[in-house]
Amino acid sequence: MNQITLQTMKPNVMEKLQNLARSHQRTLEEEITVILEDAVLVDRGVDLEDRQESKLPASYSTRNS
Repeated sequence: MNQITLQTMKPNVMEKLQNLARSHQRTLEEEITVILEDAVLVDRGVDLEDRQESKLPASYSTRNS
């Protein structure tokens, strides 16, 4: 298991992340993971609107868009 520790997260950013997670019915960890994975895909030129769930890594299988 990988672990990331953020020690300087601004409280308002944390609150917004928690609200996003709640609105997507995810845990905070799941929400942050999806955000980071999406950022990597976009950086690689993947159009997030056109992708197919079946072509995504297993970590996307529980994603609630």
